[in-house]
Amino acid sequence: MEWTIMLVPIGICVVLPIASIWLIVRCVMHRTEKRAAIMMAAIERNADLNIGELQFGNTKSPAERLLTKLMCGLMLLFAGAAVSMSLIFLPYIDYASDVVILIIMSGAVLSALGIALIITYFVGKKLLNK
Repeated sequence: MEWTIMLVPIGICVVLPIASIWLIVRCVMHRTEKRAAIMMAAIERNADLNIGELQFGNTKSPAERLLTKLMCGLMLLFAGAAVSMSLIFLPYIDYASDVVILIIMSGAVLSALGIALIITYFVGKKLLNK
C-alpha cells in the first residue's frame, strides 16, 4: 500500500513534465515539417517565388509588438498597484506578519516588471522612429 502513495508524487514530478515537454517538442516538429512541405510545394510550382514572403513565423509588425509590450506593461503595473493597495482593505491584519511582506513584495515585483515593459516600449518607439 505504501508504494501507491509514492506513485502520485512521482507521476506529478517526473512523468508530467516529461510528457508535457515531449508534447511541445512534437508539436514544434510537426509545425516545422508542415511549413517545409508548404515551402517545397510552392517552390516546385513557381520557380521564381520569393521565399521571404512565405515566412509564417512572426506576422506582427514592430509597431504591433511595441503596443503589446505597452499593454502588458500597463496591466502588470496596475496589477502590482492593486496588490499593494489591497492592504488598505484588509482591516484586521498584523502588519508585521510574513503575509504582509509577501503581498508588498509581490506587488513591488509586478510593478517593477510593468515599469520595465513600459520603458522598453518607449525605447523601442524611439528606435523605431529613427
